[in-house]
Amino acid sequence: MPEATHRRHRGRVSPLTGAVLLLLLGVVLSLAVWRHSEELVAREAEAYFENRTDLALAAIERRFGEYQTLLLGVQGLFLTSEQVGRREFHRFAYNLQLGARTPGIRAVHFTRVVPAEVLDAFIETVRNDRSLDPAGYPDFDVHPRIERPEHFIIEFIEPFAENRMAFGLDAASQPANRDSFLAARDSGRFNLTPPFRLVQAAAGRTGLVLRAPVYRYGAELVSVEQRRAAFLGLVGISLDTDALFADILAEVLGAGHRLLIRDAGPAGGGASGEAGRIVLDSGVLASPSARERLHRITLGERLWELHMSASHEWLENRPGRRVPLLFLVGGCAISFLLAALYHALARTTGRAVELAASMTRDLRRSEQRFRLLAELSSDWFWEQDEQGRFTRITGACTGKMPLPFDHLAGRTRWELSPEAFDEAGWAAHRAQLAAREPFEIEYPVIDSEGRERWVLARGAPRYAEDGRFDGYHGTAKDVTEQRSAAEAVARSSAVLRATLENMAQGISVVDRELCLLACNRRFRELLGFPESLAQPGTPFEAFVRYNARRGEYGPGDIEEQVRTRIELARRCEPHRLRRTRPDGRVLEIVGEPMPEGGFVTTYTDVTEQVQAEEALRRQSAILQTTLEHLEQGISVVDAGLNMMAMNRRFCELLEFPEEMARRGAPLEEFFRYNAERGEYGVGDVEQMVRERMALASRFEPHFFKRMRPNGRIIEVRGTPLTGGGFVTSYTDVTERERAAEALRELNETLEQRVRERTAALEASNQELESFSYSVSHDLRAPLRALHGFAHLLEEEYGERLDRAGLHYLQRIRGASEHMGRLIDDLIGLARVSRHELAWVEVDLTMVATDIVRQLQEHAPQRRVEWQIEPGLRLHADPGLVRMLLDNLLRNAWKFTGEREEARIALGMAEVGGERAFYVRDNGAGFDMAWADKLFHPFQRLHDAQRFEGTGIGLAIAARVVRRHGGRIWAEAAPDQGATFWFTLPGPGAPAAGTPPPR
Repeated sequence: MPEATHRRHRGRVSPLTGAVLLLLLGVVLSLAVWRHSEELVAREAEAYFENRTDLALAAIERRFGEYQTLLLGVQGLFLTSEQVGRREFHRFAYNLQLGARTPGIRAVHFTRVVPAEVLDAFIETVRNDRSLDPAGYPDFDVHPRIERPEHFIIEFIEPFAENRMAFGLDAASQPANRDSFLAARDSGRFNLTPPFRLVQAAAGRTGLVLRAPVYRYGAELVSVEQRRAAFLGLVGISLDTDALFADILAEVLGAGHRLLIRDAGPAGGGASGEAGRIVLDSGVLASPSARERLHRITLGERLWELHMSASHEWLENRPGRRVPLLFLVGGCAISFLLAALYHALARTTGRAVELAASMTRDLRRSEQRFRLLAELSSDWFWEQDEQGRFTRITGACTGKMPLPFDHLAGRTRWELSPEAFDEAGWAAHRAQLAAREPFEIEYPVIDSEGRERWVLARGAPRYAEDGRFDGYHGTAKDVTEQRSAAEAVARSSAVLRATLENMAQGISVVDRELCLLACNRRFRELLGFPESLAQPGTPFEAFVRYNARRGEYGPGDIEEQVRTRIELARRCEPHRLRRTRPDGRVLEIVGEPMPEGGFVTTYTDVTEQVQAEEALRRQSAILQTTLEHLEQGISVVDAGLNMMAMNRRFCELLEFPEEMARRGAPLEEFFRYNAERGEYGVGDVEQMVRERMALASRFEPHFFKRMRPNGRIIEVRGTPLTGGGFVTSYTDVTERERAAEALRELNETLEQRVRERTAALEASNQELESFSYSVSHDLRAPLRALHGFAHLLEEEYGERLDRAGLHYLQRIRGASEHMGRLIDDLIGLARVSRHELAWVEVDLTMVATDIVRQLQEHAPQRRVEWQIEPGLRLHADPGLVRMLLDNLLRNAWKFTGEREEARIALGMAEVGGERAFYVRDNGAGFDMAWADKLFHPFQRLHDAQRFEGTGIGLAIAARVVRRHGGRIWAEAAPDQGATFWFTLPGPGAPAAGTPPPR
């Protein structure tokens, strides 16, 4: 036997040789693992960098897609509407909620293309635009003002306040904008500008503008020529490059990454002076780049280059970068340890075998005892491996577990109940397991019958004999019933606590030992107790002593006050009282004893109620005093038709005896008293009482006058009260009625005299107008003869006359011409009154344009800026309206004759709630002190040598306006021009001639 054993040992490898071979094999494997892991880390870093680059590219394209979608909506507003005003644009922009939708948007705007020849008219239109601001935009102007065939002017922009500097900007003055305008107009597509400084942006900050063209509603847009012909302007979004991609790049880019976005010019490859500008630079890398990638994308017809780079520092700090080295060092160390362990094991094998057999016997006995305890316990025992998977459960045969062991084996808690906690909760549990700490966890499990069961598990790490971590073991039990009971108690307590805390009353509960059991927040607030005092267990005596010391019970011995109140409390009797605190607050205190001793007390703040009662008492006294001093009689009847109140004057006016004037007296008694003494005339007393009671029971407003038998006239006015009853006032109007009757008689006499004198005056005016018309008409023939003979005399005998004779002859002709114009004006003035009105729709704009044409043909050398508002229409007599405009426009033409740059305007505005037209000029003006003479015939406010005329033109204008039932007035200042206002209300309007108050 010893010889066989010796041969067996001789055939084996020696412990030292085996250890060396094992060490060499471990080192070789460690080198192979190190090399392979180096390659894996490099590939993972490259894949991560490519992924970050793709994410950044996708985020930028997605963000621009959002901007284009938003811009499509703004473009659609114009393309689907014949006309978009400032109010519509503002409302649309407000509904977009720019600040909440997409970051980086500074403004949304509409840029209108304006030809140079209508630029001034466009400016005036914007200034007078009051659709959004009642004051308009009087300081609006185009900036910068550069002469060019057409201008691209920002007309609408929102938000307006933050972008006001861009309002009125001629955006074509910026090269980047001008190229973008033309490209968008011809292509009909979105167009993006290169980076440039926006006028409304702070110094040093750049921006971008994304635009889309807007064409005339319903126009054909097939060819470039058609698009140019229908081009109206562009809608655009101004973008802040600093905020453009800040949010999405913060999510995509990490430390050690740099994203550089550069504008490479137009996408078609055309030349651009703006190419190469930097759109965004996320920052300079702290070390040279280790990874780089270049992408080109097209956005809004612009080519962008995206340079993505990662630094060496980032690559070195990548998670897992040092894992290959750890594999190498760890592998070598493990190989050495394995070799040493092999050497040690080879020497201790025999001894270990004997020790293992002994431990196996002890373990079997221990397992038997443990299994018995598990079967008898309410808990079950479990074991888990290193990954947290259940491997063994003792006690499963008792049926205490919610799930059978076959369902649990090989699975973790988070796999069995993934919905028990959120990801963060299970992650915290896994971290606790990874740290190999003892734990206690309570979580729900759905049992085999579909019911929710709650399990409380406690566990501790388990180690093998060699110290190696071998998983967890512990106990668990079903706590569903305990948890349900605890939740029910918690819900009841929460409801009770919430009810107490939300009550308007303060509540305190004291036990039989006079110690505080519970109270609410309102209790502390009403009584001013500190929170430290109002705690469960505080003796009632402590509260009483606290109150006594701060004077809540008034002056006196503190100990006596405390003793008295403690004795009252020990009786546990119901009590109700009101106490006024030193701060003036009145509390109503109600205490009720509890069956087993102690009491519940409520504290209600009735300060306002007490104040209201006192105020009501004061008001009642004031009201009664007021009623007694009124000159009117007053009575108040309740819903039961009983007297609630009355004053002394009531009894005096209606002569009721004092014994009737009592509170609660039936109204029927007063009716019967009046009927019996003949106040209602002759008839059956009871019938009259019933009729008046029936009327009174309706509780309707009533007003009438009644003459008493003594001749006094009483005005009776009744007003119903809410809920029934009414208040009635009685006023003696005898003197007032007599005065009114006398006034009516006087008015009838006066009206007759006025009618007679008005008829006489109208006849006189008619005769005067007929006489003026006849005289003016009859003077024409001799005047024409005088002018004709003077002309013949000058033609035939002009050579024979000396200079003085010719001068006199010219004066005769001039005077005759002036007299001819004067006669024409007089006839025109007379015709206005004699003319029969024909009401039709008149186009004031067209009439004024025709008059302007005649004036310009008469004096083509004059430079006058005409501002005739389009679309002015009204209902009036066309002939008289032309006469009105002719006189007003010729008046403005005449008095601007000394201006090198004359301006004359015709327009409309709201004055005093009605539509008024005006003719405004910048001529000589006049002093408003003489304004009342303007519209009278032959009245002139200027020297006839400076301004010719007859002085009848404005009188004709005034008469035309009055014939239409309108008003005419003027506003002016010397040498600052004048404005003549007039209103023409239309058919059926009363005659008017007085200007509105100034």
